[in-house]
Amino acid sequence: QQQDQQQEAPKEVGGGEQQSPQQTKEPPGDGEPQQPPQSNEPQHRVKRKYAFLLGYLGQGYGGFQINPGTMPTVQAEFELALYRGGFLTARNFGHPVKYSWSTSGRTDKGVHACAQVGSAKLHVTRAQERDVSLMVHELNRHLTRATTESSNDNNDDGNKKGTLRVLDVARVTNGFCAHTQRDRVRYQYLIPAFVLQKVHVVRDLFAQVTGGVVVVAENQGHNSSNDNDNVNTNDNKTMDTEEQEREPPSERPASDPFTPDELEQLKTQMKGYRCTPEQLALLKEALHSYEGTHSFHNYSKGVKSDEARSNRFIVSFHVEDPIVFDDDGTQWIPTQVLGQSFLLHQIRKMICMAVDVARGATPLSTLQKGLLRKHVIRVAPAPAQGLFLEMSYYTGYNQRKQRSNPDLPNLEWHDATKNAAVYQRWHDFRNGVLMPHLVEEERREGNFIKWLYQHEFLNDY
Repeated sequence: QQQDQQQEAPKEVGGGEQQSPQQTKEPPGDGEPQQPPQSNEPQHRVKRKYAFLLGYLGQGYGGFQINPGTMPTVQAEFELALYRGGFLTARNFGHPVKYSWSTSGRTDKGVHACAQVGSAKLHVTRAQERDVSLMVHELNRHLTRATTESSNDNNDDGNKKGTLRVLDVARVTNGFCAHTQRDRVRYQYLIPAFVLQKVHVVRDLFAQVTGGVVVVAENQGHNSSNDNDNVNTNDNKTMDTEEQEREPPSERPASDPFTPDELEQLKTQMKGYRCTPEQLALLKEALHSYEGTHSFHNYSKGVKSDEARSNRFIVSFHVEDPIVFDDDGTQWIPTQVLGQSFLLHQIRKMICMAVDVARGATPLSTLQKGLLRKHVIRVAPAPAQGLFLEMSYYTGYNQRKQRSNPDLPNLEWHDATKNAAVYQRWHDFRNGVLMPHLVEEERREGNFIKWLYQHEFLNDY
């Protein structure tokens, strides 16, 4: 094991740049020794299993799970921090199976989280074993370093990696698995109120600002945001005959439908919109329709109605009071969905359909029909930018652990009375980092405005 420090550097894994032990040494600073401590020495460490509560912004990452490719992933970034902190040996680096890595779930590209959970067997010092806050500090030190290096190497704001932070570390049983032992998960989706405007209002506004420019899909066809699901043309969005026959308002690609000036005009005119009580009531009714056990084959990608995995149980899906951020002026509607697990794009598609019900683009019966196995309809996903993983629950694990390992801490990050300091870190990341980022991202990029245009003119379902 002592020879691990002398062997050759691990190669690149999962799109994140992995460096050798020689490359990962910290540069000496004021008052620091010239040589970093040999934290990988196994004789000074013990092997224990830990769970991590992670918060991150999905910007600049190609999703959570390690994937060979050009974009870095959250998991690869975190693995590098574990290695740099001495928690992984060079022999295990790049091989998650060797250190029993598991994660509560996978987030898609661009999706954020403030309660992603991972678990692994790590080499820790006796001091870190006694005080896990030392592990939190050490890991965040290396994660901050990685973010700084990325910022220095990349001047394109759109591709810079987002913030990644360890919010808590907790000792767990040797048999703990972050994926299989998570009972429930809660996601939040922030909906800007302006997407609830009536169909004719939105179309007239786009025509007025663009001056009759036609935007075409890159594949020369009307599709659902490149989501190739089956189509049932009997379940189209409902609108009067004149609106159905009206052509979209010189061609531009769907990915970039507006000039910078046009986008600024649309932002100015849309951010002052406020949803009506009737729209809010329709949105609540639509989201409540998802509760219970249903087949969500129409609300995912590549899932057929006869597959068992299409069945999902939604515990609750509710709407909170609209909020307005002082520095923006746009009204946002927070929605929270609690379930056991979710399919690819499921939440984003459920939101899209509920928004269409609330704005009068389709009746509630279309949403309900889509939950029946005998119907196949096309539903476009809402933007990823409004979605984030808010909380993970391990109630069953906590109950079983009390019988076998009562001295280990419970995983109760949702309860402020159990561990006030950790809950405060989670709350501060959600309210002080993640949600302001969502608002600023929309103010800067107008993703929901672009999506609304594509959804109105190019998505055919």
